[in-house]
Amino acid sequence: MKVYYASATSMTEPSKTDFLIKKHILKHQSLLNGTTRSFFETQKQNIDKADCVIVEVTNPSIDIGGIAVYALTKGIPT
Repeated sequence: MKVYYASATSMTEPSKTDFLIKKHILKHQSLLNGTTRSFFETQKQNIDKADCVIVEVTNPSIDIGGIAVYALTKGIPT
């Protein structure tokens, strides 16, 4: 199963929840990472490859909302 995980970036330390989720996903080697192209284009391609999308919304942002909406419009469980 391929999982796309997204959380808002900030100048603060990552939340404990964020850390635990990333640790679990990496343990199961299911994380799809963005690369150098246009940020949103890369995200869209990775979301399209995913079986499900997890968005961590403790610190919501427009980017995170856009990821969730894109995945939902593609019919990917979010």
